[in-house]
Amino acid sequence: MTPQQWLRVKALLQAALAQPAGARANFVEGACAGDTELRGEVEDLLRFEEENQAGISLPVTKWHDAVPESEPAAEADLERAGPYRIVRRLGEGGMGVVYLAERDDGDYRQQVAVKVMKSGPHAAEFARRFRRERQVLAELQHPNIARLIDSGATSAGQLYYVMEYVDGLPVTTYARDHKLTVRQRLQIFRHVCSAVTHAHRKLIIHGDIKPGNILVTPDGTPKLLDFGLARVFREGPAADQLPASTVSMLTPDYASPEQVRGERLTTSTDIYSLGVLLYELLCGQSPYSAKEQSPLEIYHAICELEPVRPSAAMRKSTRGNAAIVTAQQLKGDLDDIVLMALRKETERRYGSVEELERDIERHLSGFPVRASRGSSLYRFRKFVSRHRWGVAVTLAGTLLSIAAAGAIWWQGWQARQRFNDLRQLAHAVVFDLHDAIQDLPGSTAARRLLVERALVYLRTLDASGGKNRDLQMEIALAYDKIGQVQGSPGRANTGDLSGALESFGRARRILQSLLRAAPNDLKIQDALASADEHQADIHEQRGEAPLWRQLRQEATVLRWKIANEHPDMPAYRAAALWNEAYTLSGENRPAESAIAYEKALTANLEASAREPDNAALRRTTARIHRNLASGYQQTGRSNEALDHHRQAQRIDKERVAAAPRDMRAKLELSWDYTEIGWLLHERHRNREADESFAAALVIQQKMADSDSQNSLARLEIGKLKVTAAPTCEDAGDRPRAIQYLQDATRLFEEAVTLDPSNDDARYHLGWAWSALGDLYIRAAGNANSGWKKASPCFARAREALGHLKLEGRLEGDLNAKPLIAHVSQQLAECRGHQD
Repeated sequence: MTPQQWLRVKALLQAALAQPAGARANFVEGACAGDTELRGEVEDLLRFEEENQAGISLPVTKWHDAVPESEPAAEADLERAGPYRIVRRLGEGGMGVVYLAERDDGDYRQQVAVKVMKSGPHAAEFARRFRRERQVLAELQHPNIARLIDSGATSAGQLYYVMEYVDGLPVTTYARDHKLTVRQRLQIFRHVCSAVTHAHRKLIIHGDIKPGNILVTPDGTPKLLDFGLARVFREGPAADQLPASTVSMLTPDYASPEQVRGERLTTSTDIYSLGVLLYELLCGQSPYSAKEQSPLEIYHAICELEPVRPSAAMRKSTRGNAAIVTAQQLKGDLDDIVLMALRKETERRYGSVEELERDIERHLSGFPVRASRGSSLYRFRKFVSRHRWGVAVTLAGTLLSIAAAGAIWWQGWQARQRFNDLRQLAHAVVFDLHDAIQDLPGSTAARRLLVERALVYLRTLDASGGKNRDLQMEIALAYDKIGQVQGSPGRANTGDLSGALESFGRARRILQSLLRAAPNDLKIQDALASADEHQADIHEQRGEAPLWRQLRQEATVLRWKIANEHPDMPAYRAAALWNEAYTLSGENRPAESAIAYEKALTANLEASAREPDNAALRRTTARIHRNLASGYQQTGRSNEALDHHRQAQRIDKERVAAAPRDMRAKLELSWDYTEIGWLLHERHRNREADESFAAALVIQQKMADSDSQNSLARLEIGKLKVTAAPTCEDAGDRPRAIQYLQDATRLFEEAVTLDPSNDDARYHLGWAWSALGDLYIRAAGNANSGWKKASPCFARAREALGHLKLEGRLEGDLNAKPLIAHVSQQLAECRGHQD
């Protein structure tokens, strides 16, 4: 719409509003004289003006809705809400009053925010919305969202709920008062994006994102508040959708075009509001100056006017923010990011909040951003800005290489031909032949022999090859392969952890040397990250946390380097997020790892959509579901845990059906059955649990029977039987429970004998002996005969556990200290009963 058209629309609208309400439609029809486009614009604005004259320009309190003009006089403040003593009023909205309160019922003391529903003529509607808001909050568990603590009703019957009290400043105020740099502001904004993404994954649109609803604590942690206007966009009647037009409850500066038009909202609405927030966070001012304007002017600004680029706004600004944030810092990427989030058309904004956050990540890392639609020249400039010296050296090196190559090409051609023929033969043995047989039953010994023989061949070639880089790469990959044959926890292996550690170490040393010579080589980066992850797995089984952390950190840096250097390849970002989440779960940080796995799952599904036939991505999706379920299980979210385990099981069943000889897919399917069985056992659904354990055992037993060299399969059978024994006992089959535990002790003894450094097997051996002793005592009804039979079991448990390295273990490891304490106590009881 041109300025001239807008003036005509505005004049007609003002004239129409001067007419009696019943005559306005006829007036507009006559005044527009057949101009349907003009008529449509005026009628839309007329509806908007009539619906929202009562309050759209009113600012909303930081806690909730604008107070309607008809709101009765303020209610007297409460003194108590359940066990909470009211301290003072914090804020008031149209539907409720928020108080600072303290819990003082004797259980513990805690400051909280209590929101109490108002009474009055709209009580029934308030109650419906209040319960809905409470349910929304109950579903959100994120470190950057103020959490729901409690709910109830006052003695007078008023509903209330209790929230975490956030003692902080609005995010823009915090940034200004603490003189945050651009990078610091963007880091806080990324945390806000993470919180909104979490809500979107729960199918919740916030709908009222603004600085007053994002408080930053003194330690710099942003907290998203106030889901009073949130929409739940699940399908079906249970969704409890609010009307799409609730404009009078919004702060106009942060409303999206679709909100002021009264259209149904989507997650893109929150993206727009985040764009306004980012604009204000960087520039210290809103993209629209609508605070003093009428509803008509607000509508025009939000729906029609394009905001000034942030860098241009900073050049014109007279505010204090300019001393900290400069126009030059915003010019380019940040201009483009903000304006993409603020596009009027929802389909032209970012597709998700996570995409917006990802562009911020890329900008902070110096990589091309999606919003800039980078040309080849733009991407080249970004690369050069990150690697100025490297580009100069590379250019010089390239020129020298070309000159040298011209001099020696002819002399070396025949020698290279002979060398390459021999290397291709070695490659075929160590890679093609090995990979062709790796899923065949009974192939573990043959795989090891192939790789060992081919490795000797490759090293002989290397001695005469003048340190050929490609040959060095193949030697490193061969060492990595033999390490997997020796001790990979996800493949059939011989159980030689010490040998695996040595092989992975050799692979890593070669790859590190290659990477120093070619720091941006994707193949080398990926191979080194994989070798790091493989060696870290061995240290995890040996209980060596410091080495595990060092390797996981190196792998994480490499995975993110690859992802950032290839932003158009979702699979690389998915791999980086998976690596990050896996590390958090290893550190026993279930809440944080669950959030990270949620991000990894979204990225992996995006990558899978682009590569539907990629088997590796399918496997990773199943692994994410399985590990996400474990995190949910640790945090008490058992229903979601069971759902994700079943999704992993569905994918792994499809993998096995598509590749019946894939031993890794079969092993992982057995893990799905085991995890589901344990969750069912915890719910006392022992018949179903027993069926799930039995299905897992069938798979694992077939793997063990088909390959006598597969130490992993026998170790997994032992773990399964320890896990399944309580279900057998609870189902009334105590003899089978005893047999399972006896089998497990034998299998774990075998693994420890094979490799005494295997702390994982040693811990499970102690657990199995302890569980068997406890079972003997229960079977005898706590009689002396049971204690006598249990005594040697506890003695063997103590012997096994006594060899564990207790210091420096991962926090996510199975905790040995409580088990050791239990075994010691039971041994003392045994002596008492024998006396």
